[in-house]
Amino acid sequence: MGVKTGFGIKTFINNDRYEGQWSKNRKNGKGKMIYVNGCEFDGNWTRGKAEGIGIMKLKNGDKYEGNWKEGKKSG
Repeated sequence: MGVKTGFGIKTFINNDRYEGQWSKNRKNGKGKMIYVNGCEFDGNWTRGKAEGIGIMKLKNGDKYEGNWKEGKKSG
């Protein structure tokens, strides 16, 4: 299996699903992660982690829209 680069869709073993840009087998660029627990993250990724502007929607309807740094809310 080759190195993932460009647009792609991956369903993980736990059924989480990522749709978006890849670089060197990591989520990198614009993409959406849909978690099996009902949460979703739509935004920018760098080296496999949420980075920059993104929106996290929780199953209960709560939403955080803003900046992310190394996979964590920042701001």
